[in-house]
Amino acid sequence: MWPFADPGAVTIVEIFPRLYFRRAGADPRAWRDPAVVDAALAAHASLPYDGSPLDIEDKADAVVSAAALRHLSGDPAVWRAPSGEPAARWEGWIFGVEPAKPGAS
Repeated sequence: MWPFADPGAVTIVEIFPRLYFRRAGADPRAWRDPAVVDAALAAHASLPYDGSPLDIEDKADAVVSAAALRHLSGDPAVWRAPSGEPAARWEGWIFGVEPAKPGAS
């Protein structure tokens, strides 16, 4: 749910945490490496991580996802589900993931 602060204007989105590592040019399998997490955060306009140890994968995913969501939230294009996608009508779409282009591999 985004944003948490204003319950009158809430949007529920599905996210793909590993995407935010990849978009930052970071290997999501290297989540244990603080330099990898910090590089992903920097790519999403966030400061280096300075919290409790990222001792499980879900914590690293959450930290990088929060930074990416904050960074992407100002881009109106990522808030529009692709109208031609059947999933956008029935199931939803993954926030920030562009639909596949016909003929693209």
